Amino acid sequence: MVMMVDGARQLESLNALLQLLRQAFDEPDRTRTASREIRKLREKDGTFSAYLAEFGRIMEDLSWNKQAQREQLYERLSNEIMDALITSLPQICRELHNRIRARAAYFLFGWVVPAASGTPDHSVPHRGAGKKKSITALQ
Repeated sequence: MVMMVDGARQLESLNALLQLLRQAFDEPDRTRTASREIRKLREKDGTFSAYLAEFGRIMEDLSWNKQAQREQLYERLSNEIMDALITSLPQICRELHNRIRARAAYFLFGWVVPAASGTPDHSVPHRGAGKKKSITALQ
C-alpha cells in the first residue's frame, strides 16, 4: 500500500514495493510467456542443473500437473542424459528389486541378505533370529 507523507510517497513494506514494480514492469501475460518459454527450453549444451533451475522458474508461472511437468522435463533432455538414463535404468531396477527382497526376507524370516547376491543367507542370524514373525506383527 502506498501512503502519502509530507507530499512524498512511502511504501508500507518490501512486498508493496515489489507489487508496484511488477505493475510497472512485469510481463502482462505471464502464463502465455511461460508457456512459450517452456516450449523453447532445452538442455542442449548446458548443465542439467542449469536446465532444471530454469525449468523450475518457468513452471512457477504455469499450473501444469506433475505428470505433464515430468513429461516436458524428460522430453527436452539432451541425448547424453537420455542415453545415461536408458543404460543405467536396468541396473537401478535390479538394485531396487534386491533391496526389496532383502527387506522382506529380513522382516518375514529373519534372514540376512548379502547386498550383492540378493539371495538370503539362512546361516547368518540377526538380532530377532529365533522369533517367529508374522505379517500381522509387522503392521
